[in-house]
Amino acid sequence: MHMSFLSSFTDTLIKNENFNFQNVRVILPNKRAQQRLYAELASRLDTPFFVPTVQTIDEFIQSLSPVRCASKTELLIDLYEVSRAFSFVQDSDFQKFISWGSCFLHDINEIDLYNCNPDAVFSNLSDMKDLEFFAEPDLTPSQRKYLEFDAGLGKLYRQCREFILQPGKGYTGMIYKEVAQRLEEDPSQLENTKIYFAGLHALSPTERNIARLLSRNNDIHFIFDTDPFYTSSPNNRIGQFIGAIQSDLKIEKREGEHPYYATIPKEITITGTNKQISQVLLAIDQLNQMSEEERNNTAVVFADESLLMPFVHAYQPRDANITMGYPIRHTVAYQLLQDLLSAAQNLRRLHPGLSSPDELEKAGYYYRDVLAIVHNGIIRKSLFSNESHTAFIEGLTAKNRIFLRPAELESAEGATFPKLSREGSDFLQELADFFGRLCSSLPDENDKMVLESFVQAFGRIRQLTERLPKEALMLATLQYFIEEELSSLTFSFIGNPESGLQLMGLLETRALDFDNILMLSANEGILPTGKSENSLLLYAIKRAYGLPTYENSDAIYGYHFFRLFQRAKKAYI
Repeated sequence: MHMSFLSSFTDTLIKNENFNFQNVRVILPNKRAQQRLYAELASRLDTPFFVPTVQTIDEFIQSLSPVRCASKTELLIDLYEVSRAFSFVQDSDFQKFISWGSCFLHDINEIDLYNCNPDAVFSNLSDMKDLEFFAEPDLTPSQRKYLEFDAGLGKLYRQCREFILQPGKGYTGMIYKEVAQRLEEDPSQLENTKIYFAGLHALSPTERNIARLLSRNNDIHFIFDTDPFYTSSPNNRIGQFIGAIQSDLKIEKREGEHPYYATIPKEITITGTNKQISQVLLAIDQLNQMSEEERNNTAVVFADESLLMPFVHAYQPRDANITMGYPIRHTVAYQLLQDLLSAAQNLRRLHPGLSSPDELEKAGYYYRDVLAIVHNGIIRKSLFSNESHTAFIEGLTAKNRIFLRPAELESAEGATFPKLSREGSDFLQELADFFGRLCSSLPDENDKMVLESFVQAFGRIRQLTERLPKEALMLATLQYFIEEELSSLTFSFIGNPESGLQLMGLLETRALDFDNILMLSANEGILPTGKSENSLLLYAIKRAYGLPTYENSDAIYGYHFFRLFQRAKKAYI
């Protein structure tokens, strides 16, 4: 019988260290693997012992740096402050800046992670753009500005990096590069430690450089979780990733590689369905045919994570653990926020001749927006009784008017409709006050927790946007920042990650093993994701300098896919 990767690694760890973990660090791909390793160690507990320090690779590298990782919103505002000194930004509005600024931050993060020379990258990009207009004798003003933009990116990178680093913050690539430079200058930063890198596969050049520098004063071990079935071909990108680690750290033997595909018989069922929800129903049907023992060693993997919610509503898995968390964008409170932002947009769009907040308020809100807001469950529970809610909606409908003024929108309980005509930080404050009032009158603790997270997000955005000029704080800009801040927020489900059915995304399966796998949405464009890239750099430039392209992404997800199934006995795709 084949052991799981983490079970096998735990045995190796105990054999090598004999429970003496005081100066041992274990670096794993994700938090879920971290929890599982602790459980494996506890299962072998005969006498008390100190567990090793177990971290994800991001936690480990950031622990070696005094620089904190800033949020994307904070970095975007920093970049805007720096870029305003450049002529190609001075006469453009903030919305245009956002469209290329987020791409630029993504690109410079990769340039640092892949240890590239930024001057060479941006210089060659500028040269290639120049060639596009080589045969044209006279350039238009927009063409000249286009070339000026590309020619200035290298200088913008240097100034932006310096500006961000001064107050002791940075982005991931910058922090990793700084750690490598510190280790180069001072190798004693971490000494006499035994470090196990377990289950890691595709490390960037900067990450490999950090591991190489650490190996000078520490005992480094790489334990891979691979199978020759998908790594043996010399042209296979999956194998090339591991080959790069071996080459940089002079590792002769791949510890942890085993022919699982050749030795574990598999029963694989591949089914096509005509609609997304059909996949959910088919997976549930398959789960219902399993015994409880089988479900306890089963993972439902969502390549398209948006299928989690219909699955949960259809299956109601009380004995399952949902690793992914509940996305805040699927809550009733988030829908209320979207309805409020839509009402604010329509207020300005439908009254184009009015500019002051007072004039807009007197003109009134579009009735459809008002009805969408007052029908929301959060509003109904916090501001109305059942009788007053019905009477209020009937009263609005009886008016039979397209626009409704704020004075007409006070409920029987005296609750006030938010003033969505305000601009900039006042608009954010109004939203924060409104959600704060709702929160104080809600009986449900889960609803309160969601609304409190909104209020906190509005406060963070207000604080960050104080540095922006007033003309930049248009509604579209504020909406972008709000959605950016809230898009990654999730709320954890209550469950047991050690037993029962496990529901997770593909990235959360790293270093974990299950006998039965049900994978949903293994479709082209989702797995793999396709060729779309959010980048200012040309594909040829990326290939020339070894920066990641869509092929790298395909290879990384290819590894996650094959590794997930290597110890499985039954697979339903």
